[in-house]
Order: sequence, then structure tokens, then C-alpha cells
Amino acid sequence: MNKEPKNQLKFANIPIDDSQIFYKRKFVFAFTNLRPIVPGHILLCPTRVEKKYSDLTETEVMELWISAKNIIQNLKKYYGTDSVQISIQDGEDAGQTVEHCHIHIIPIPSGYNAQNIDDSSRKLRSKEEMAQEAEDYRNNFVFN
Repeated sequence: MNKEPKNQLKFANIPIDDSQIFYKRKFVFAFTNLRPIVPGHILLCPTRVEKKYSDLTETEVMELWISAKNIIQNLKKYYGTDSVQISIQDGEDAGQTVEHCHIHIIPIPSGYNAQNIDDSSRKLRSKEEMAQEAEDYRNNFVFN
């Protein structure tokens, strides 16, 4: 009988071998990706399994982003790049396939054709449209 170690970290229900984990803190850990887009594409997630980003505690969120910053600095230096892509797929319609909130951190090599979210061919909105959207958010959002 093959038993998992008592405190083995999991990515949803997938046990992650300690040999794949390169960064570990109280509330988060980072590990190498089974299907990387480019070399250095890693995953960072909370140690507690939660599907949605909004279900994380403030402490988990803070440690997640502080850890992301630290990992990004190291990946950039290691891969000799100044560019990185950071992504959270929060929900099935956003492309989430594993039910555990996680951040994809992808160092982007020079010349790589990464999807550009600042695509200049998209139609620009007017200041009035943007102001109306911001007003709607101010009137309808509740922040803790």
C-alpha cells in the first residue's frame, strides 16, 4: 500500500511531489509546471485548496502576491528577461481547469509573441464611457 505523506501539499486533489516544489511559505507554495508554455512557467498557489480567488483570506492573498513578486524577480534574473506574464484563471469560463486558485508566472523570452492585452487595434472608448463605468462601480461596489 502506497500512502501519501501526512502533510503532502496538493494542487486541488493532485499530490505534488516535494521534488517539484521550489518555494514554500506558511500559506503558499510554488512548483514546476507539468505543461509549461515556455521554460520557467511555474505555478504558485495557496497551501489551502480553494477554487476561487475571492475565497482566499487576506493573509493568503498578501502572501501570494508578496511571493509572486519574489519569484518573478528571481525568474527574470535566471532567464535573463525583463518581461513576465502573470495570470489567474478564476473560474471555468476564464479557462480554469484545476479547481485550486493559482497564479501562472511565465517569464517571457525576447522575441516571444505573447498575447498583448494592450492591443492597439482594439476600439478606444470615450472619456465619458469610461467615466460612466467608473461611476457605476463607485455606486455598486462594496469594499471591505
